[in-house]
Amino acid sequence: MTLRATSVGRSIASSPILARLSSDPALRNCALSVVDQAIVSAAAFGTSVLVGRCGSAELGAYYLVLTIAIFVRGIQDQLVLAPYMVYHNRKQGLDAEQYAGSSLIHQLLCLAAISGALWIALAIGLGRGRLELILWLFLGIGPLLWMRDYARQMSLAWLDPLGALKIDGMVAACQLGLLGLLGWTGWLSVETAYLVMAATCGVATLHWLCSKRYRLTVNWQRIANDFRHNWLFSRWSLADHLLVSGATLVIPWVVAASHGEAETGLFGGCAAIVGLANMFMMGLA
Repeated sequence: MTLRATSVGRSIASSPILARLSSDPALRNCALSVVDQAIVSAAAFGTSVLVGRCGSAELGAYYLVLTIAIFVRGIQDQLVLAPYMVYHNRKQGLDAEQYAGSSLIHQLLCLAAISGALWIALAIGLGRGRLELILWLFLGIGPLLWMRDYARQMSLAWLDPLGALKIDGMVAACQLGLLGLLGWTGWLSVETAYLVMAATCGVATLHWLCSKRYRLTVNWQRIANDFRHNWLFSRWSLADHLLVSGATLVIPWVVAASHGEAETGLFGGCAAIVGLANMFMMGLA
């Protein structure tokens, strides 16, 4: 049995596929990206399962807030990250560092504008009862979730899927571990789930910002010019996102208004299962 296991291990280690993965940077980065997205998708699915064990109404409230988080993430992706991914390879040295610094300021300004828009929506009556309280909580902690996504996307833009994998692995392990502990002790709810998600994302983002692997140098004189340059590209991708993703945002809220949060929880559970395909589509992309 030992000899057979040893021979199998040697044959796997000497296989041309693994040999090519270890020698070809493109294939290695592709594999790391798929693994990274698998971790992100598994963490999202596991979080939905844990919250769903608290009841369909809890899962419904969680999913309604999650639709806002995903919609905003798409806005920041198209407005800040998409043009950066296109143009940053054309820059070298200090110019590249300052362009990365401009993207960080653009990200913070984008989140400030989105938080202001969400505050206005809540002030005029978005949500009712407990859902409104959850949305007010999310208003304060949501930027931490979006900053984590900014960090991982910047790592991917720098062709560093291993860096993104470290961020997402840290978040997934801490998030699922803490949520499992809260579920075991009976403290798990939508509010505590989002607090845990924000805390883990905040720690991971802070670790990424403090790392010295890449430099982000802020030049306040070029921030506006960089935004105008990016806007020529991002305005079209942003318009496409608003057009396509608008329906994705609206449908769960229509279900909640017509059938209640419990039915929305069932809808969200089905969406979480379908979302497992993201590990392949988004990872390869």
